[in-house]
Amino acid sequence: MTKLADWTLHHVDPDRLLYQLIDPDDPEDVPSWFAEVTAGGMKLESGDKGAVLVTMETRTRAKFYVAAVSVVGVFKADGRSATSETDDSILDASTREEVDEFARTVVNVLHPFLRAELFMLTSRFSGKPGIMLQPTAILGQQAKPD
Repeated sequence: MTKLADWTLHHVDPDRLLYQLIDPDDPEDVPSWFAEVTAGGMKLESGDKGAVLVTMETRTRAKFYVAAVSVVGVFKADGRSATSETDDSILDASTREEVDEFARTVVNVLHPFLRAELFMLTSRFSGKPGIMLQPTAILGQQAKPD
């Protein structure tokens, strides 16, 4: 069986692109979806044909708007047949250390995509320069509050 460390990025899609103008004088004028998104959240799950789906998300709040972005990366083992049965066991069969190492790797792989999507979304509507995440991901730290 192939190890989780052998999985590489095959495809990335934007998943959630949410933007809403808010009233800067009303602190309660924030949409409910904003609270459901974490700043710097990540989820790993098994996908079809042995793929591992990794979702990364972030959010930001500016004076006049809130925005949330997530991207989904599809990771597969190179050389696996496209007709393979669904393999839900790769994450279960991996040790905690292997999953943690894979997570550290994919954060650095997906971060530039998340960064680009947030910048494009926040610069498209506000008429001001977009929000740009730092160039590289910082692991193991709490996200700064919005």
